[in-house]
Amino acid sequence: MKSGTCFVLMCALVSVIPFSVYAQETGSTERFKSFVDVRTPSMPSPVMAVWEADISGFAKDAAGVQVYDMTEQGFVPSRLVRTTQQEQTPRTVVAPDNADALMDGKSDTSFEFSFDDSGVSTESTIVIQTNAPIEADTITLTLDGYVALPHTVSVRTVIPTGASKTLVAPRRLDTSRITFPRATASQWIVTLSHTQPLRLAEIEIHERDADTTSEASVRFLADPTHTYRVYAYPERSPNIDAYLTEMPDLISTEGVIKTTTDSLRTNPAFVPSDVDEDTIPDVSDNCVEVSNFDQTDLDGNKRGDACDDFDRDRLINAKDNCPSAPNANQRDTDSDGMGDVCDMEESRFTEKHAWIPWAGIGFAAFVIIVLGALALRMKPEGQ
Repeated sequence: MKSGTCFVLMCALVSVIPFSVYAQETGSTERFKSFVDVRTPSMPSPVMAVWEADISGFAKDAAGVQVYDMTEQGFVPSRLVRTTQQEQTPRTVVAPDNADALMDGKSDTSFEFSFDDSGVSTESTIVIQTNAPIEADTITLTLDGYVALPHTVSVRTVIPTGASKTLVAPRRLDTSRITFPRATASQWIVTLSHTQPLRLAEIEIHERDADTTSEASVRFLADPTHTYRVYAYPERSPNIDAYLTEMPDLISTEGVIKTTTDSLRTNPAFVPSDVDEDTIPDVSDNCVEVSNFDQTDLDGNKRGDACDDFDRDRLINAKDNCPSAPNANQRDTDSDGMGDVCDMEESRFTEKHAWIPWAGIGFAAFVIIVLGALALRMKPEGQ
C-alpha cells in the first residue's frame, strides 16, 4: 500500500478498483484455485442490468477476482468494489526505487528485479518503512505470472534502538509465506536470491492485532437469463488479451442490483502454471521458460542447465550451438548444428557431405578389385 493511503487511527477506505477480464480464452479458468457461484437477485431486472455480488467472505484476498458467464462460457468485464475499515500503520517501499507496485494492493501490477543472466545468483533487497513500529510475524509474497519462487530468503529489521536484528537467516524458500519470531520494528529488510527473472506483484507484512474489517463485492453487467460465477485466488496474474465488448459503466451506482454468492469452493479445473510445458509447475521450475523435465543442475546454482550459460557468452545452453566455449556469433560453417569453435572435425567439406567418405572407400575397394583381377590375368601359364 502506498504511503498515506491509510491512517494509524480507524479509517474508512472505499475504492472501486478495475479488475477487468478480457476476451474469452479456452482453459483460462484453470488459473484460479477457487470460485463462488453468484446467486440470481430475488428481484432481477427483466433486461440487462449491473449486478453487484458480495464476496466479503474473502475480501482481504479479493484482488484478481474475475466474473465468468456460465451460459456464454466466457469471462466478462468487471470491477472490484472494496470497502475497508482498518487501523493499519502506513507503510511504503523505500528500496528499490519506484517499486510502489509492490504495495499497491493490485495483483495486475508488478515490479521486476534485475538479475545476472550468466547464472550467478542475484540478491534483491526490499526495504519497507512504516510510519511507526509495528508488530508482525509473517510476510507474504505474491508472484507475477510465469516466474519461479526465489531460491532463498532472509529477513532483518531495524528495531527502535536503531540496531539491526536478523529474524530469518538465509534459508531455502519453498512457499510464498515467510514466518519468523514475532518482532516489533519500523523498518523491515527482505533479501531474496534468484538466478532467474523475478517479478513480484505484492509484498505484505501482516501487522498483528490490527483491527481490520473488510467488505468486497464485484460489479458486472448481467443478463438475467444467464448464470455467473466468480473465480478467485489466481495462481498468477490473469493475462487475457482483449475485451469481448466495450467496457460498460461500472462506476456509477445508479440502478445497481445487489446480490450474494454461495460458499467458496475449490476449483477442480485448476492447473498450476507451467509455461514451458515440462510438467514442472513454474513456482518450482529451475528453468521456467525452457522445457527441462529432468531439472538437471550440474553446477548446483539452482538454475537448470537448459537455461544456464556455462560459457558466459550470453546464450543459454539450450540455444547455444557450443555451450562449452564462448561463441556469441554462433558461426557454424558446415551447418551441422555444432559451432565452429568446438567442432573438431578436420574436414568441414566431408562433414557437410557425409556421402563423400563412403564414396572414397567404395572407389578404393573397386580399384583394389580391378588391380587384383589384372594381376591374375597377367600370371604366366603353368604357375
